[in-house]
Amino acid sequence: MSLQAEMFPDLVVVQHEAARESRPEPGLTRKVMAYNDKLFLAEHRMSQGWAGSAHSHPHDQIVYVVRGRLKVACQGKTFDVRAGDSFVVR
Repeated sequence: MSLQAEMFPDLVVVQHEAARESRPEPGLTRKVMAYNDKLFLAEHRMSQGWAGSAHSHPHDQIVYVVRGRLKVACQGKTFDVRAGDSFVVR
């Protein structure tokens, strides 16, 4: 078995109550859910008025807005998303 297969198995299951929670910035709570070497799923809860800092990561990112709205700046574009909207970033 390769090191990558050991680090990132073909199936990853994360129960919500077992997910690791952190507060990477004031006003943001993150729960790290399932992920592998290409895709990362996190639950983010933001305080009203929160403005996040620019960042990047090696994983593809898919976002689905459950509640509220966000103004997103990504790859030189700015757009608004609301509850029910989604987007993908490579």
